[in-house]
Amino acid sequence: MSVALDSKLDIAAIRDWIAEAGDVARHYFGRVQAEWKGIGDPVTAADREIERLLTARIRDAHPDHGIIGEEYGGDTLDRDYLWTIDPIDGT
Repeated sequence: MSVALDSKLDIAAIRDWIAEAGDVARHYFGRVQAEWKGIGDPVTAADREIERLLTARIRDAHPDHGIIGEEYGGDTLDRDYLWTIDPIDGT
């Protein structure tokens, strides 16, 4: 199955966002404490900061798209495009 992406998506910009998120993750690497949001469900400052960063980039570039994130939930889920953010899976 193939999925056609909207030609309005700037893949180079998205790669930049991901690189920026990687920089955040590397900044925290080995220097972060996990908190527990539930039994067996850790979260870190890196998770939260990366989700905020990506959400901001997406909202700036695509205000008509929906976003759902693991740390902050989502809104506008009834949009044609829905971004799903799970910053550091398996934290």
